[in-house]
Amino acid sequence: MEGRDIRSSEWPTEMARNSHGEWEFGDEVGEFAGAVVRDIAFLLAELGKGTIDEESGVTGGVAFQNEVFLMHPYHWGNCTCGARVAPHKPTCSIKQPNFRCQGLELRWYHAIGPGMTASRATSRRELREIYCRCLDSFR
Repeated sequence: MEGRDIRSSEWPTEMARNSHGEWEFGDEVGEFAGAVVRDIAFLLAELGKGTIDEESGVTGGVAFQNEVFLMHPYHWGNCTCGARVAPHKPTCSIKQPNFRCQGLELRWYHAIGPGMTASRATSRRELREIYCRCLDSFR
């Protein structure tokens, strides 16, 4: 792989499944995914769209939804569906993804970036497409 441009859409996905069935990002794709979602959150905040959680600020995500994507800050609270024991309802706040677009769901703990997981494998190319679609949807 020497000599390949890491910005190339041909760069491998660098993702692996964890024991929960989620996809964990490798360093290169993970840093890129974090930058994409963080930038979307900061642009939403700058444009006064969505709601910012007081506890985590913009770095935790912005509560926003339109026809193209949704973003929710990390949920610090308890179950909202009333289940005392798992399984929780799909609408429960602790089950909701922090970001969803084009069938890709991302989750993070506390802040966008390190430790993010995905519902399926993705690539830098797809993340670029998602970024452009999201920006076009709220500009």
